[in-house]
Amino acid sequence: MARRVKLEINHKLEQMRGRLDKSIAILNVPVAFRCVHKCKGCISRKAGRDMLKREKKGALSGDEIWKVMDYFKDKYDTKFITVNGRGDPFHEEIVFDTLERISHAYEHGIQPYIFTAGDSLNGMIPSALSEANANVMISLFGNGFIDADFFKGKTYERAQAERAENIRKLIRAMQHPLKQPEEGLTRIGMNYVVREKDLADRNRLVELREAANEYGIFFVCNTDFFIEDPEIQKKLQELAIENSDFSLVHSTAVDGVCQMGAGSSATIAPNGDLYRCPYMMEGSDGNFADMPEEERAKILSRYMNQRKYACVLRKTNAQK
Repeated sequence: MARRVKLEINHKLEQMRGRLDKSIAILNVPVAFRCVHKCKGCISRKAGRDMLKREKKGALSGDEIWKVMDYFKDKYDTKFITVNGRGDPFHEEIVFDTLERISHAYEHGIQPYIFTAGDSLNGMIPSALSEANANVMISLFGNGFIDADFFKGKTYERAQAERAENIRKLIRAMQHPLKQPEEGLTRIGMNYVVREKDLADRNRLVELREAANEYGIFFVCNTDFFIEDPEIQKKLQELAIENSDFSLVHSTAVDGVCQMGAGSSATIAPNGDLYRCPYMMEGSDGNFADMPEEERAKILSRYMNQRKYACVLRKTNAQK
């Protein structure tokens, strides 16, 4: 069996035990939603076009986002930013917004954590991620064509061929950074969303995970956010844990709680709206840029002290 490696951000969060409820370790700063896929079950499809239009129309400038990042670092000891939850962060219309977030974070001692399906990883992007010591999670949600043979040089056609080559370039770049992570850690992972078909063909998932591990890639599985049948949900949750490295339920999980959305985190949407989790796209706690400082402190204090859920969207209770 291949030797498994842990994602660097997960390891660092584990080292922060005892301080996670006294800080906002992770600040999620997603860019505006842009994506060419229309994947069934995508969280952004449930948000509605009106909300996405509002976020685009009222988008904060780069300077405003940087001020927010600096605010959290200075006041809440933030160690990481993420750019996730809103489609393709490297889409041509928003790629510079993403790269500016990464650059500012790196220059100010904050480590970036970026999510991508590999659609737009052209040019200097893989090397930029590697040079910024970013942790990168490759989403397999829209990449159903990727199986264990991907790592054996399998060839593809059309859009799949381009995406496969992008992901391979990213893997190569991330495996040879200027500064290596500690022994047993990696900065690149793959995220797989388990479906009912995986219950019938478990070998495919097992083989994919083992092939990824052979390449020093951290592998984690999740379930869809919304599954109506509780019996199916339970089976899929069990399958996800079985096929996640170190039995982690989320890539940022510490003691079973997702620190990116339910633990030590806050989310600033593209237009400045404040949310608990980056996958929330309605029911914000107000606009962070406009609210008084006293109100900010009250909301963020509630975030730091409310640890009821392992995942706030799925409403899964944290294990005691």
